[in-house]
Amino acid sequence: MRSRWRARSAAICVIRNAADLVPVLCGHYLHAGFNRLEFLDDGSTDGTGEILHRIAAATRKVIVRNNPLDVFDQRALINEMANRLIGDGYRIIFPFDCDEFWLVDVATLAKAIGPWSSDLVIRGKWANFVQMREHHVSTPAALADIRYRVAAEDAADMEDVINWRRGFVSSQQSKSAVFSRSTVAFSKGQHVLDEGPEAVHAEQFPILHVPLRSAGEILLRGQDHEPRRAMVRSSFIESWQSRFFAEALQDGKADAVWRANSADEHGQLDLPGGPVALVPDDRFRQTVAAALQHLEAVTGLRFD
Repeated sequence: MRSRWRARSAAICVIRNAADLVPVLCGHYLHAGFNRLEFLDDGSTDGTGEILHRIAAATRKVIVRNNPLDVFDQRALINEMANRLIGDGYRIIFPFDCDEFWLVDVATLAKAIGPWSSDLVIRGKWANFVQMREHHVSTPAALADIRYRVAAEDAADMEDVINWRRGFVSSQQSKSAVFSRSTVAFSKGQHVLDEGPEAVHAEQFPILHVPLRSAGEILLRGQDHEPRRAMVRSSFIESWQSRFFAEALQDGKADAVWRANSADEHGQLDLPGGPVALVPDDRFRQTVAAALQHLEAVTGLRFD
């Protein structure tokens, strides 16, 4: 009888100060079927590292390392992780940011690729979910209150956001993962491959994306993220998001930014040009519940 082919898989993330998301991320990507889930903690001070180590102690599939660099070079860090794992025999590599939840079943994906496939780019696209207006602090309980997403036709680019025509939560991006036997190079943010396979897997996967989990994220992005990103910024458009938040804070517009990027009681964003209706969508809440249930089942750890 022919043995069933299995491609070793890994999901990788550079993370900083996202303690509320850690249990959900671990439960979600373990439930998706990844053989290894590796985090690089970039100097977190909010308990992120402690929660990661607690989970890692309960399952060998979760690995936690610390950023060895004095500066935040996301591209270099992700590519080092990806290529080290490829060198160790992992073939399916999914980089993700801490606010991204790829909806993928790894076993189904591996079966679709098959053992004789050429190396492939695997594409995903954001579905942007929006927090309710009343949440000013990022907490695990607040994640279960995220019930709206941005309509696809309201997608925005950098110019739309910085000129207040659209909310930051409407910014739309695609992301990349790989099936690869050889060295790869992801772009900053993992939007495309700078080096690696050119052939693209037929299926594009949705990514549930939660860009702002609370009003407090505006301060975090402007005061914590921006100084670190400014040190390595090479162009005006690179890491424009954290610069946008830093400038909004300097201009006293934090409340206006939050109103433009959070759902009111009617399920709308409040932009200067008028309200923008959001789409009711329970997928993120369902993902949170399923992730926490799976994490408890495989580790015995409960996070409420």
